[in-house]
Amino acid sequence: MKKIIVLISVLFALQLQAQNKTILPGGCVSNKNLLVFNPNSDKIFLYKEANFKGEVKILSIGNYTQTRLGESWNNCISSIKVPNGYVMEVYLEDHFLGTSMALYGTKTLNIWSKKSEEHLWVGDYKELDHFWDDKISSLKIIKQ
Repeated sequence: MKKIIVLISVLFALQLQAQNKTILPGGCVSNKNLLVFNPNSDKIFLYKEANFKGEVKILSIGNYTQTRLGESWNNCISSIKVPNGYVMEVYLEDHFLGTSMALYGTKTLNIWSKKSEEHLWVGDYKELDHFWDDKISSLKIIKQ
């Protein structure tokens, strides 16, 4: 019985790979082509590494404590993309306590970008400073 389950799992993984899909932690199946940030959507992208790399978590409007965010994301966020018209309030402590900061998504091109080909929006936070990097424990996503 174990051999059959392993064989089915391997065949399923190969089928997903052929379709350019992957299994994310928690068992979610994700199409890699769909993980593209759209600054005009209502989805916020969190990344575990700077420069929008590493594991990705996509969130919508709402309040996220450590429990709702997921323990594997507690103190692990290093870069963030916020779409136009949304604000994400981040907190150092769980349950929206401690120091907080607001991250805005706007339609204004980020004039501080050193490389114009990057097309960064103000809502692109590719590197959180040392005070916030890997220290966010809860957050709120609000439509402006």
